[in-house]
Amino acid sequence: MKGRTFANAGDIVASCLYTEEGNDSIISEWLVALRAMHGSRAGVIALVAEQSKALVPKLQQAATEAGLALVGGVFPRVIVEDSFRPDGVVLIGMMHMPDYILHGDLNSENGVRRAVSALRDLVEPQQAKTTLFMIFDGLFDRIASLLEELFYEVGTTCKYAGVCGGSETFQPLPCVFDTSRLVADGVIAFLLPNNPGGRLEHGYIVPEQALIASSTTGNRVSQIDWQPAFDRYRQLVAEHYGERITHQNFYQFGVHYPFALIRGENEILIRIPVAVVDDGSLLCIGEIPQGALLTVAKAVLPGSTDTVVKLGNSYKATNAPQGMFFYCAGRRMHLGESAACSELLELSRFLPSQPLYGALTLGEIGQSQPGGYPLFHNAAIVAIPLNSDE
Repeated sequence: MKGRTFANAGDIVASCLYTEEGNDSIISEWLVALRAMHGSRAGVIALVAEQSKALVPKLQQAATEAGLALVGGVFPRVIVEDSFRPDGVVLIGMMHMPDYILHGDLNSENGVRRAVSALRDLVEPQQAKTTLFMIFDGLFDRIASLLEELFYEVGTTCKYAGVCGGSETFQPLPCVFDTSRLVADGVIAFLLPNNPGGRLEHGYIVPEQALIASSTTGNRVSQIDWQPAFDRYRQLVAEHYGERITHQNFYQFGVHYPFALIRGENEILIRIPVAVVDDGSLLCIGEIPQGALLTVAKAVLPGSTDTVVKLGNSYKATNAPQGMFFYCAGRRMHLGESAACSELLELSRFLPSQPLYGALTLGEIGQSQPGGYPLFHNAAIVAIPLNSDE
């Protein structure tokens, strides 16, 4: 496939392009046409597949030559209609480029504080009905803490949504960029005006038993109910689901039986454990607060379409003619082929008037309710409506 242009999508998104790596001329021609049609205020959101990360400097050069602003991220794969593509780039042409910031060095001293200040300054001058969309480096392990600080300062001035980029191998990878910079350990954020906020669903279920995360540090769980975390985790999975987990098969099973953090009003946050430390601690994607109530969730069954039907109904209520769609890499790992042939295919059938485009992610951000607290999730599907009239 040399390139693919999707239909005009209204008064915010001008057009979209998916193209495989090696089609530099198609990208340049498309950018020039976008500038010619919509002028210097236009811009581009780029979602680049990890396998095609060498495209980033070429995109930066082409955008600079076309006189267009560029923001984006590198992700494990990109979504095009009902498939996860391992290479290429999705380009979303914006008629009016949103205000944005790119902030690096999140793990440096006062890095979170500086990022929160920059995000607050981005949001504060804006009017209501604005969504702050963020792309984080997936290896930054204090996203939940940053969101908490941000909400304390910004509150309900805006709605919140976002995702995490990077490598599915969890190796360091510069993954957020604008027209001139490509950084690791950072966040790029932009504003979507007149936007009702993202829609997020995971559909995981949990048993009634809840335990205490009795010793944690960031995304590392040392003890559950004052027992070594790995030992207690194995017991829970055996008791509830009949599976025997060892150090050797842990990575194979962790994605199928993640932790569920139990919050007020039955809000469930999924945390996928990805590694066992020598001392019996577990490393997860995302923070787990000390003293949190948790249990082990059972992931959605292959072939189920309940989650995407719920997501699709919520998304359709916004009347958006186009959107961005993001899908958790851990969810895809759990479901295997069913992730595409059941969930993506069903979602594309549910929204026949608009092709799906987006990316595979390492974490997702959504709100518990409209106007509510921004929360960091694993195992979720996110839909970001564009041009909504809600």
